[in-house]
Amino acid sequence: MGVILFIIGHEATTLPEVFVSLRTAGVQVVVDVRAVPASLRAGL
Repeated sequence: MGVILFIIGHEATTLPEVFVSLRTAGVQVVVDVRAVPASLRAGL
């Protein structure tokens, strides 16, 4: 089986909602691929 890739946006959600979405989709590993791995939002 090939690699399954998920992407997720978080602009309009809380951090707990992001975690629920990832768990619901069965995501096991998260990789941050932003050019600048920083956020103005607390916790992200």
